[in-house]
Amino acid sequence: MMYSTRWIPVLAAGMIGACAAAPRQFPHAYERAGLKTLPPVELVMAGGRQLPLAAAQGRWIWLFLGYANCPDICPTTLSYLADAYQRLGTPEKVEVLFVSVDPERDSPELLAQHAAYYHPGFLGATARRPVLDALTHALGANYELGEPQVVGGSYVVSHPNLIYVIDPQGRLAATYAPGRNAADLARDFDALTR
Repeated sequence: MMYSTRWIPVLAAGMIGACAAAPRQFPHAYERAGLKTLPPVELVMAGGRQLPLAAAQGRWIWLFLGYANCPDICPTTLSYLADAYQRLGTPEKVEVLFVSVDPERDSPELLAQHAAYYHPGFLGATARRPVLDALTHALGANYELGEPQVVGGSYVVSHPNLIYVIDPQGRLAATYAPGRNAADLARDFDALTR
């Protein structure tokens, strides 16, 4: 069977034009996730309020996993998020969510205060361990609780230092490494939501 090749230049030109016309989403992202659907998890906020992650009410979520007693990564990343958030042209389209993977020490009330320290609009939440495990697995993230030096003593939690960008349909769209310029995250997001 013979195929006509006369349409190849037309198709190639159309494909090149389509690629050139389509904006490159999240050009400064650490990784673009290709809109991976997340499981329908419910996090717990202050006052026992439930926060279904999939129901962002038309808003994007910048999610960061950590814990309130974190000595270095969490304060630095939450400050980075505050800087990026303040640079946004349309901050009302974003919800910044700090999720603790240490619910034994971090109550929802403590997390609300902790997140608000960095910006009054930031939210803090956590969940039972099986819910956290389902969420972190879907995000491709790992965390590990360290062993206390003495019984009942303090311990360190190993966790990723990434910001997970979740679209209004509850899908993971990209991850950002906070060591980069906070303006990059804000610019990428503003370009996407114009």
